[in-house]
Amino acid sequence: VARRDGGDYVVDGTKTWISNGIQGHCVALLVKTDPRAEPRHRGMSVFICEKGPGYTASRKRVLEGWRDAKVSNPLVLGGDIHCFFAGEMVLEPGGKPIASEFVGGSISSLGIEKPSDMQLLLAANRSLKFGEGLHRGYGRVELTDKSATVAFRAVDDALVPDSPVRDLATFVVEDGDPRLKRA
Repeated sequence: VARRDGGDYVVDGTKTWISNGIQGHCVALLVKTDPRAEPRHRGMSVFICEKGPGYTASRKRVLEGWRDAKVSNPLVLGGDIHCFFAGEMVLEPGGKPIASEFVGGSISSLGIEKPSDMQLLLAANRSLKFGEGLHRGYGRVELTDKSATVAFRAVDDALVPDSPVRDLATFVVEDGDPRLKRA
């Protein structure tokens, strides 16, 4: 939740997801600014903020641990942040990917409704290869000994119970190569 404090906002809550926090100079926070808004997905705002040191250090330790242990291509899966994201996890901007990360949307709530907000987020975090907040849905993962395939599935209208479902985007991560590729 974000509450007004004079001309500023104070954000209070729990971090749900931060992708490639090591690279970006800023992060996008999707926060509730009007707790009384109905339906519940209304009253949300996106703040673009400079990043702090907390999550950068812990994320760096995880990536260095995978690199040092020579884990061939870790796959990070997350979800329910109201948007879809796919990215490559690197230790420094432009560096060699250590893992691929996928975050599925939420089928029951609405996300970033302005494409310009998503474009700002993608521009600030160049390791993010895909971001989409207009559609609702989920991620489907298929694992084999040769690859991982992640399909982002979206409903045409989250407010219609029998709305058709379609593939929004599909990615493949091949064994031994942590880079994500569009399928």
